[in-house]
Amino acid sequence: MASSKSRKLNILIVIEYFAPHIGGVERVMEEVGKRLVKYGHNVYVLTTKEKTSVPYHGMNVTRLALQNRYLFALAILPVLFLKFRNVDIVHSANNYSVALPAWIFARVTGKKITMSVWEIWGNMWFRLLPTTGFLHLLYERLIVNLPFNALFVPSKFVVHQLPKKPAIFAPLAGKNLRFSATGRTNLRKRLGYAKNYVFLYFGRLGLSKGVDILETVFNKIHNKYPHTRLYVAKNIPEDQLANYLSMSDCVVIPDIRASFGLNALEASEIGRPIVTTTAGALPEVVFGRVVFAKPGSVLSLVKAMEQSIQKKFLIIPRKRFSWEKTARIYENVLARTPPTI
Repeated sequence: MASSKSRKLNILIVIEYFAPHIGGVERVMEEVGKRLVKYGHNVYVLTTKEKTSVPYHGMNVTRLALQNRYLFALAILPVLFLKFRNVDIVHSANNYSVALPAWIFARVTGKKITMSVWEIWGNMWFRLLPTTGFLHLLYERLIVNLPFNALFVPSKFVVHQLPKKPAIFAPLAGKNLRFSATGRTNLRKRLGYAKNYVFLYFGRLGLSKGVDILETVFNKIHNKYPHTRLYVAKNIPEDQLANYLSMSDCVVIPDIRASFGLNALEASEIGRPIVTTTAGALPEVVFGRVVFAKPGSVLSLVKAMEQSIQKKFLIIPRKRFSWEKTARIYENVLARTPPTI
Protein backbone atom coordinates (compact mmCIF):
# COMPACT_ATOMS: atom_id res chain seq x y z
CA MET A 1 0.00 0.00 0.00
CA ALA A 2 1.03 3.62 -0.40
CA SER A 3 3.35 5.15 2.14
CA SER A 4 1.57 6.30 5.28
CA LYS A 5 2.95 9.77 4.71
CA SER A 6 1.59 10.11 1.17
CA ARG A 7 -1.58 9.47 -0.78
CA LYS A 8 -1.83 7.05 -3.67
CA LEU A 9 -0.46 8.75 -6.77
CA ASN A 10 -0.99 8.29 -10.50
CA ILE A 11 2.48 8.87 -11.92
CA LEU A 12 3.37 9.08 -15.60
CA ILE A 13 6.99 8.52 -16.65
CA VAL A 14 7.81 9.77 -20.15
CA ILE A 15 10.97 8.13 -21.49
CA GLU A 16 12.38 7.54 -24.97
CA TYR A 17 13.59 4.00 -24.31
CA PHE A 18 12.55 1.57 -21.60
CA ALA A 19 13.26 -2.03 -20.60
CA PRO A 20 14.30 -4.29 -22.22
CA HIS A 21 16.35 -1.52 -23.85
CA ILE A 22 19.72 -1.36 -22.06
CA GLY A 23 20.85 1.97 -20.67
CA GLY A 24 21.37 3.91 -17.47
CA VAL A 25 18.21 6.03 -17.64
CA GLU A 26 16.13 2.97 -18.52
CA ARG A 27 17.59 1.13 -15.56
CA VAL A 28 16.87 3.95 -13.11
CA MET A 29 13.26 4.39 -14.19
CA GLU A 30 12.65 0.64 -14.02
CA GLU A 31 14.16 0.33 -10.53
CA VAL A 32 12.34 3.40 -9.19
CA GLY A 33 9.08 2.66 -11.03
CA LYS A 34 8.68 -0.89 -9.76
CA ARG A 35 9.29 0.27 -6.20
CA LEU A 36 6.72 3.04 -6.54
CA VAL A 37 4.24 0.34 -7.57
CA LYS A 38 5.26 -1.69 -4.52
CA TYR A 39 4.60 1.36 -2.34
CA GLY A 40 1.02 1.41 -3.65
CA HIS A 41 1.14 3.98 -6.46
CA ASN A 42 -0.04 3.63 -10.05
CA VAL A 43 2.86 4.03 -12.46
CA TYR A 44 2.34 4.60 -16.18
CA VAL A 45 5.16 4.64 -18.72
CA LEU A 46 5.01 6.18 -22.20
CA THR A 47 7.88 5.04 -24.38
CA THR A 48 8.99 3.65 -27.74
CA LYS A 49 8.46 0.19 -29.18
CA GLU A 50 10.87 -2.68 -28.51
CA LYS A 51 11.19 -5.97 -30.37
CA THR A 52 10.83 -8.02 -27.19
CA SER A 53 8.90 -7.58 -23.96
CA VAL A 54 9.79 -8.11 -20.31
CA PRO A 55 7.84 -8.12 -17.02
CA TYR A 56 7.02 -4.59 -15.95
CA HIS A 57 6.52 -5.24 -12.22
CA GLY A 58 3.02 -3.77 -12.20
CA MET A 59 3.81 -0.70 -14.30
CA ASN A 60 1.37 0.10 -17.10
CA VAL A 61 3.54 0.57 -20.20
CA THR A 62 2.29 2.23 -23.39
CA ARG A 63 4.55 1.91 -26.42
CA LEU A 64 4.34 3.93 -29.61
CA ALA A 65 5.37 2.18 -32.82
CA LEU A 66 8.46 4.36 -33.12
CA GLN A 67 12.10 3.72 -32.30
CA ASN A 68 13.62 7.10 -33.17
CA ARG A 69 13.77 9.32 -30.09
CA TYR A 70 13.21 12.54 -32.03
CA LEU A 71 10.15 11.26 -33.87
CA PHE A 72 8.86 9.93 -30.56
CA ALA A 73 9.20 13.36 -28.95
CA LEU A 74 7.27 14.95 -31.81
CA ALA A 75 4.51 12.33 -31.72
CA ILE A 76 3.71 12.08 -28.02
CA LEU A 77 1.81 15.32 -27.37
CA PRO A 78 -1.54 14.13 -28.77
CA VAL A 79 -1.08 10.78 -27.02
CA LEU A 80 -0.47 12.54 -23.72
CA PHE A 81 -3.67 14.57 -24.04
CA LEU A 82 -5.78 11.62 -25.21
CA LYS A 83 -4.57 8.96 -22.78
CA PHE A 84 -3.02 10.52 -19.68
CA ARG A 85 -5.19 13.46 -18.62
CA ASN A 86 -6.06 11.69 -15.36
CA VAL A 87 -2.53 11.31 -14.00
CA ASP A 88 -1.44 13.41 -11.03
CA ILE A 89 2.21 13.87 -11.89
CA VAL A 90 4.26 13.84 -15.09
CA HIS A 91 7.91 12.88 -14.81
CA SER A 92 10.30 13.44 -17.70
CA ALA A 93 12.90 10.69 -17.38
CA ASN A 94 15.61 12.96 -18.75
CA ASN A 95 16.40 16.52 -19.79
CA TYR A 96 16.59 15.66 -23.48
CA SER A 97 14.00 15.21 -26.21
CA VAL A 98 10.95 14.21 -24.14
CA ALA A 99 11.33 16.99 -21.60
CA LEU A 100 9.66 19.72 -23.67
CA PRO A 101 6.48 17.83 -24.70
CA ALA A 102 6.14 16.46 -21.16
CA TRP A 103 6.42 19.99 -19.74
CA ILE A 104 3.92 21.43 -22.24
CA PHE A 105 1.37 18.73 -21.45
CA ALA A 106 1.74 19.19 -17.71
CA ARG A 107 1.48 22.97 -17.87
CA VAL A 108 -1.58 22.98 -20.13
CA THR A 109 -3.38 20.44 -17.92
CA GLY A 110 -2.23 21.96 -14.63
CA LYS A 111 -0.28 18.93 -13.46
CA LYS A 112 2.89 18.73 -11.42
CA ILE A 113 5.93 18.22 -13.65
CA THR A 114 9.29 16.86 -12.53
CA MET A 115 12.42 15.86 -14.42
CA SER A 116 15.57 13.79 -13.97
CA VAL A 117 18.61 15.79 -15.07
CA TRP A 118 21.51 13.57 -16.06
CA GLU A 119 24.06 16.03 -17.29
CA ILE A 120 24.54 19.56 -18.56
CA TRP A 121 26.87 19.54 -21.55
CA GLY A 122 27.14 23.29 -22.09
CA ASN A 123 29.89 24.23 -24.52
CA MET A 124 30.98 20.61 -24.84
CA TRP A 125 28.18 20.22 -27.37
CA PHE A 126 30.42 21.99 -29.90
CA ARG A 127 33.15 19.41 -29.35
CA LEU A 128 30.87 16.39 -29.52
CA LEU A 129 28.59 17.54 -32.34
CA PRO A 130 30.37 20.28 -34.33
CA THR A 131 27.59 20.70 -36.90
CA THR A 132 24.54 20.63 -34.61
CA GLY A 133 26.08 21.48 -31.25
CA PHE A 134 24.64 25.00 -31.20
CA LEU A 135 21.07 23.69 -31.56
CA HIS A 136 21.61 21.13 -28.81
CA LEU A 137 23.03 23.84 -26.55
CA LEU A 138 20.02 26.10 -27.13
CA TYR A 139 17.62 23.26 -26.39
CA GLU A 140 19.52 22.27 -23.25
CA ARG A 141 19.41 25.84 -21.93
CA LEU A 142 15.71 26.10 -22.71
CA ILE A 143 14.88 22.91 -20.82
CA VAL A 144 16.87 23.62 -17.65
CA ASN A 145 15.35 27.10 -17.42
CA LEU A 146 11.74 25.94 -17.67
CA PRO A 147 9.84 26.03 -14.35
CA PHE A 148 9.73 22.37 -13.31
CA ASN A 149 8.33 21.52 -9.87
CA ALA A 150 11.42 19.47 -9.05
CA LEU A 151 14.67 18.36 -10.65
CA PHE A 152 16.24 15.04 -9.63
CA VAL A 153 20.00 14.63 -10.07
CA PRO A 154 22.09 11.46 -9.57
CA SER A 155 25.30 12.96 -8.22
CA LYS A 156 26.89 15.96 -6.56
CA PHE A 157 28.64 16.59 -9.86
CA VAL A 158 25.30 17.29 -11.53
CA VAL A 159 24.09 19.30 -8.51
CA HIS A 160 27.00 21.66 -9.11
CA GLN A 161 26.04 21.96 -12.78
CA LEU A 162 22.74 23.53 -11.67
CA PRO A 163 23.99 26.25 -9.29
CA LYS A 164 20.91 28.45 -9.69
CA LYS A 165 18.30 25.69 -9.71
CA PRO A 166 17.09 23.72 -6.67
CA ALA A 167 17.84 20.04 -7.18
CA ILE A 168 16.99 16.81 -5.39
CA PHE A 169 20.02 14.56 -4.88
CA ALA A 170 18.91 11.00 -5.66
CA PRO A 171 21.99 8.76 -6.10
CA LEU A 172 21.65 5.51 -8.01
CA ALA A 173 22.55 1.95 -7.02
CA GLY A 174 23.96 -1.21 -8.53
CA LYS A 175 22.84 -4.82 -8.92
CA ASN A 176 24.75 -6.25 -5.94
CA LEU A 177 26.61 -8.63 -8.24
CA ARG A 178 28.90 -11.30 -6.82
CA PHE A 179 32.22 -12.53 -8.18
CA SER A 180 31.99 -15.96 -9.84
CA ALA A 181 35.16 -18.03 -9.99
CA THR A 182 33.39 -20.63 -12.13
CA GLY A 183 32.03 -17.99 -14.48
CA ARG A 184 35.49 -16.46 -14.76
CA THR A 185 37.17 -19.76 -15.63
CA ASN A 186 34.54 -20.90 -18.11
CA LEU A 187 34.23 -17.59 -19.94
CA ARG A 188 37.97 -17.01 -20.21
CA LYS A 189 38.34 -20.52 -21.62
CA ARG A 190 35.54 -19.97 -24.13
CA LEU A 191 36.99 -16.64 -25.26
CA GLY A 192 40.54 -17.98 -25.46
CA TYR A 193 41.78 -15.71 -22.67
CA ALA A 194 42.94 -18.35 -20.17
CA LYS A 195 46.49 -16.98 -19.92
CA ASN A 196 45.89 -13.33 -20.80
CA TYR A 197 45.52 -10.13 -18.80
CA VAL A 198 42.05 -8.98 -19.86
CA PHE A 199 40.77 -5.41 -19.86
CA LEU A 200 36.98 -5.13 -20.07
CA TYR A 201 34.90 -2.21 -21.29
CA PHE A 202 31.15 -2.68 -20.97
CA GLY A 203 28.25 -0.36 -21.69
CA ARG A 204 26.97 1.75 -24.52
CA LEU A 205 29.29 3.36 -27.05
CA GLY A 206 28.10 6.96 -26.73
CA LEU A 207 29.95 10.15 -27.62
CA SER A 208 30.98 10.75 -24.02
CA LYS A 209 32.24 7.23 -23.31
CA GLY A 210 35.79 7.61 -24.63
CA VAL A 211 35.88 4.23 -26.36
CA ASP A 212 37.77 5.67 -29.34
CA ILE A 213 40.48 6.84 -26.93
CA LEU A 214 40.51 3.44 -25.24
CA GLU A 215 41.12 1.67 -28.55
CA THR A 216 44.06 3.97 -29.31
CA VAL A 217 45.47 3.42 -25.83
CA PHE A 218 45.10 -0.34 -25.95
CA ASN A 219 47.10 -0.55 -29.18
CA LYS A 220 49.98 1.06 -27.30
CA ILE A 221 49.49 -1.21 -24.29
CA HIS A 222 49.35 -4.35 -26.42
CA ASN A 223 52.56 -3.46 -28.23
CA LYS A 224 54.35 -3.28 -24.88
CA TYR A 225 52.43 -6.07 -23.12
CA PRO A 226 51.50 -8.67 -25.78
CA HIS A 227 49.69 -10.88 -23.28
CA THR A 228 46.98 -8.24 -22.77
CA ARG A 229 43.55 -8.34 -24.37
CA LEU A 230 40.71 -5.82 -24.60
CA TYR A 231 37.12 -7.06 -24.63
CA VAL A 232 34.50 -4.45 -25.56
CA ALA A 233 30.95 -5.47 -24.69
CA LYS A 234 28.12 -3.17 -25.74
CA ASN A 235 25.20 -5.32 -24.63
CA ILE A 236 25.80 -7.99 -22.00
CA PRO A 237 22.70 -9.99 -21.00
CA GLU A 238 21.82 -9.16 -17.42
CA ASP A 239 22.17 -12.77 -16.29
CA GLN A 240 25.70 -12.87 -17.72
CA LEU A 241 27.04 -9.56 -16.42
CA ALA A 242 28.58 -11.05 -13.27
CA ASN A 243 30.42 -13.64 -15.39
CA TYR A 244 31.85 -11.03 -17.76
CA LEU A 245 32.97 -8.80 -14.91
CA SER A 246 34.50 -11.79 -13.14
CA MET A 247 36.26 -12.78 -16.37
CA SER A 248 38.15 -9.50 -16.50
CA ASP A 249 41.41 -8.67 -14.77
CA CYS A 250 40.61 -4.97 -14.91
CA VAL A 251 37.54 -2.95 -15.92
CA VAL A 252 38.33 0.22 -17.88
CA ILE A 253 36.03 3.25 -17.74
CA PRO A 254 37.44 5.87 -20.15
CA ASP A 255 34.50 8.30 -19.95
CA ILE A 256 34.95 11.93 -20.94
CA ARG A 257 31.89 12.89 -18.87
CA ALA A 258 29.81 10.87 -16.41
CA SER A 259 26.72 11.95 -14.51
CA PHE A 260 26.97 8.91 -12.21
CA GLY A 261 28.67 5.75 -13.49
CA LEU A 262 26.59 2.61 -12.99
CA ASN A 263 29.27 0.55 -14.71
CA ALA A 264 31.86 1.88 -12.27
CA LEU A 265 29.64 1.02 -9.32
CA GLU A 266 28.90 -2.50 -10.56
CA ALA A 267 32.58 -3.21 -11.23
CA SER A 268 33.38 -1.90 -7.75
CA GLU A 269 30.68 -3.99 -6.07
CA ILE A 270 31.91 -7.21 -7.65
CA GLY A 271 35.45 -6.44 -6.57
CA ARG A 272 37.22 -6.05 -9.90
CA PRO A 273 40.23 -3.73 -10.24
CA ILE A 274 39.27 -0.57 -12.10
CA VAL A 275 40.99 1.98 -14.31
CA THR A 276 38.72 5.00 -14.55
CA THR A 277 38.96 8.61 -15.54
CA THR A 278 38.12 11.32 -13.04
CA ALA A 279 35.30 12.52 -15.30
CA GLY A 280 32.17 13.87 -13.67
CA ALA A 281 30.81 11.78 -10.82
CA LEU A 282 33.08 8.75 -11.23
CA PRO A 283 35.25 9.62 -8.18
CA GLU A 284 32.02 9.83 -6.12
CA VAL A 285 31.03 6.31 -7.08
CA VAL A 286 34.07 4.09 -7.53
CA PHE A 287 35.71 2.11 -4.71
CA GLY A 288 38.03 -0.84 -4.18
CA ARG A 289 41.25 -1.19 -6.22
CA VAL A 290 41.37 1.86 -8.48
CA VAL A 291 43.72 3.75 -10.78
CA PHE A 292 42.59 7.17 -11.97
CA ALA A 293 43.36 8.78 -15.34
CA LYS A 294 42.73 12.22 -16.78
CA PRO A 295 39.63 12.34 -19.03
CA GLY A 296 40.43 12.46 -22.73
CA SER A 297 44.18 11.95 -22.24
CA VAL A 298 45.82 9.10 -24.13
CA LEU A 299 49.05 9.38 -22.15
CA SER A 300 47.27 9.39 -18.79
CA LEU A 301 45.15 6.37 -19.68
CA VAL A 302 48.21 4.47 -20.96
CA LYS A 303 49.97 5.10 -17.66
CA ALA A 304 46.91 4.07 -15.63
CA MET A 305 46.45 0.81 -17.56
CA GLU A 306 50.14 0.02 -17.12
CA GLN A 307 49.76 0.60 -13.38
CA SER A 308 46.89 -1.89 -13.31
CA ILE A 309 49.07 -4.54 -14.96
CA GLN A 310 51.71 -3.79 -12.32
CA LYS A 311 49.01 -3.97 -9.59
CA LYS A 312 49.68 -0.41 -8.41
CA PHE A 313 46.21 0.55 -7.19
CA LEU A 314 44.71 3.03 -4.79
CA ILE A 315 42.51 1.33 -2.20
CA ILE A 316 39.24 3.22 -1.71
CA PRO A 317 36.86 2.15 1.10
CA ARG A 318 33.52 0.63 0.18
CA LYS A 319 30.60 2.97 -0.57
CA ARG A 320 26.94 2.12 -0.03
CA PHE A 321 24.09 2.79 -2.45
CA SER A 322 20.46 1.62 -2.33
CA TRP A 323 17.64 1.59 -4.88
CA GLU A 324 15.20 1.50 -1.98
CA LYS A 325 16.57 4.79 -0.67
CA THR A 326 16.52 6.33 -4.14
CA ALA A 327 12.91 5.27 -4.76
CA ARG A 328 11.84 6.73 -1.41
CA ILE A 329 13.46 10.04 -2.36
CA TYR A 330 11.45 10.07 -5.59
CA GLU A 331 8.24 9.14 -3.76
CA ASN A 332 8.66 11.80 -1.09
CA VAL A 333 9.30 14.53 -3.64
CA LEU A 334 6.52 13.44 -5.99
CA ALA A 335 4.06 13.43 -3.08
CA ARG A 336 5.04 16.81 -1.65
CA THR A 337 6.38 20.23 -2.52
CA PRO A 338 10.08 19.42 -2.92
CA PRO A 339 12.74 20.84 -0.62
CA THR A 340 15.74 22.59 -2.11
CA ILE A 341 19.43 21.91 -1.81
